[in-house]
Amino acid sequence: MEIQESFLEPEVRDGFYIPSAVKQAWAAELEVLAEIDRICKKHNIPYFADWGTLLGAVRHGGFIPWDDDLDITMKRADYERFLQVAPKEMPDGFAVFTYENHPDFWHFLARFVAKNRICFEEEHLKKFHGFPYIVGIDIFVLDYVSVDEAREEDRDKLARYVIAAADKIADGGLVGAEADRVLDEIEQMFDTTLGSGADIYALRVQLYRIAEKLFAMFSEEESRELTRMMPDGLYGNRYLRLPKQYYEKQVWLPFENILLPVPSGYDEMLRKRYGDYMKLVRNCGGHDYPFFAAQKKQLQAVLDFEMPGYKYKGISPRDAARGREKSLKGIVTQQYQELEKYVQVLSENLNDVQREADAGIFQASQQLAIDMGTLIESCKGEGHPTVRILEAYCEAIFALSENHTKELLHQLEELLFRLGESIQKDIVERKEAVFLPYKASQWEYMQSVWQAAMEDEACDVYVIPIPYFYKEYDGALRDMQYEAEQFPENVKIVRYDAFDFELHYPEMIFIQNPYDEFDPVISVHTFFYSANLKDYTEQLIYIPPFVLEEFDKNSYREYYNMQYYCTMPGVVNADKVIVQSENMKQLYVEKLTEFAGEDTRQIWEEKILGLGSPKEDIGNSLQGDEAGLPEGWRSFMEKEDGSRKKVVLYYTGLSSFIQYREQMIAKVKEVFRVFSENREDIAVLWKPHPLIRTTLEQSEPELYQEYCLLGREFLENAVGILDETSDTEMAVAVCDAYYGDASPLAQMCRNAGKPVMMQKCGNG
Repeated sequence: MEIQESFLEPEVRDGFYIPSAVKQAWAAELEVLAEIDRICKKHNIPYFADWGTLLGAVRHGGFIPWDDDLDITMKRADYERFLQVAPKEMPDGFAVFTYENHPDFWHFLARFVAKNRICFEEEHLKKFHGFPYIVGIDIFVLDYVSVDEAREEDRDKLARYVIAAADKIADGGLVGAEADRVLDEIEQMFDTTLGSGADIYALRVQLYRIAEKLFAMFSEEESRELTRMMPDGLYGNRYLRLPKQYYEKQVWLPFENILLPVPSGYDEMLRKRYGDYMKLVRNCGGHDYPFFAAQKKQLQAVLDFEMPGYKYKGISPRDAARGREKSLKGIVTQQYQELEKYVQVLSENLNDVQREADAGIFQASQQLAIDMGTLIESCKGEGHPTVRILEAYCEAIFALSENHTKELLHQLEELLFRLGESIQKDIVERKEAVFLPYKASQWEYMQSVWQAAMEDEACDVYVIPIPYFYKEYDGALRDMQYEAEQFPENVKIVRYDAFDFELHYPEMIFIQNPYDEFDPVISVHTFFYSANLKDYTEQLIYIPPFVLEEFDKNSYREYYNMQYYCTMPGVVNADKVIVQSENMKQLYVEKLTEFAGEDTRQIWEEKILGLGSPKEDIGNSLQGDEAGLPEGWRSFMEKEDGSRKKVVLYYTGLSSFIQYREQMIAKVKEVFRVFSENREDIAVLWKPHPLIRTTLEQSEPELYQEYCLLGREFLENAVGILDETSDTEMAVAVCDAYYGDASPLAQMCRNAGKPVMMQKCGNG
């Protein structure tokens, strides 16, 4: 499977931080899914995204940001076929766990895994994107529910009875004569022999097989609904009984970098289970997040050395005096003092010195002035005011060497005085602020600080985009990335290899990367690790290149993930850390104190500043600057007087057309009519799911013809803008509001602070 390196980077989605370690787990799961998909397509076995994965596909276009597993489901007959063919088809190292073949796996589902052990072998790490832990996908089973409620209840009672007997016998809760009595009863009920003298494991397997036969006892013809029998169907979760027509067809939705099959009735399914499923609710339990945390602990327990990772070893002090001494300010100050000594000698001995000895002083003084000018120009650029005075000084010292007069000496002394003033005002007293972004997309989190620095007349500002690298599975750096050309035109860029950090020794360096070498996927150039940079500045200031949704310490997953961006070298080594709020400051303080010890709390209290994110609110709309609009869009978006209409993004998904058919066609026509009547003030941007045409043409030819007619009428009547591309950013950028079916676009609009209203076919 082709997975872009950038996919593995840490990122923030919907206000939730996703570390590289979880992104690696996601990538590994997608590799496992690719094998399942290959087998299923070869043997014509339908499968569907299951609940959490389904919700992620519809709402996020991928994984739910705060979730880390991937589940699918199959109907019973398809599931059994898969279990038959998979062992013959799957690559070496893969396995399918069921209760039949794994003594510790007592679930009525299958787990398809890439490796049944933690693996650091080179080939494995390369294929699974550096992820060494056991990764698998759960395959749940759908069974038919009887239309006869009495028969359904009888089936459920029997299944619960058999499963309870199996589990109690296994854990020692049912023994001796009572166990024999129960087993005899089950043998009579199902006309079977469980096997005398069978060990506990074999007996439990036999009983589970009976339970599964009960699960599968009703046919499609005598059912209207499907359910996962264990645990949903058996224990009264009637809202998880679903009309079987929801699973009649697969609909393919984008999921990260692939297309994932989901039930055609996904909208109604999600509404039935979650209600307003587009509303973000982070109610996931925390005990098993991330799923590989327990494996990591188990691995550490058997190792006789600490696993790699950042450990707090105190904060090493910087040698600020040495840094200043070796800086331009320190060097030219010392050089100026040398010039003063030369001029003092000349002043005291002008009439007495011998020309030969005097010439040595003149030459040394002139050379020192030349060296000063060269050094200043190398650091501050050509045309610096101090350099101009040094040039005049050189001319004056040459003139004095030719003609020893007090008048020329006074001119030299005057230039020396002016030189001292210029060094103080134009070099020593001036501040320097250096900004070290590494990704152009994150510049907005520094931009307002940069603008403030630019407005300070006493500050020299340098923006130095720094190179970054993707890592090999073993941590080696490769594939240098350098994004200097992607920054805004009004930002003057200095190359990272043309800036002498030791010579400049700026008062402030602003950084955005907190990880140094401790992110498994990405690294800035090693020179720009915070542990090194702190020796080249008076103040190292870290600004997180993201804004999170506010949370508290009880939000397990959010607080757990702080270890990936908070307890990192950039935060520890920085002199100041600017975070988005006072609440976030306290979370940083708590996390860092847990990490480094209670005696460090005051350090973090002083270092972390809850001043608010410097991110510029530059808006997500192209209003006022729409040069990048696709051809023809502007004419729909502008009124006759040149002012801008409100733009509504109208999205239609696959499920609505397949599930509601003619009713959905009528619904869309009505929506178009309303927009047409209000076209003077409102422009509609219709963005249908990019796979609608392909899917309907292949599976619903009659509906496809109606859909094509709908599109022609939209264009012929100039109702609005039709955007059938896969690009989402432009549509979200230009719209003022969202209306339509559930989709990741709706969530993107919500994140951008734009009103969102969901349509429901037949009910508005």
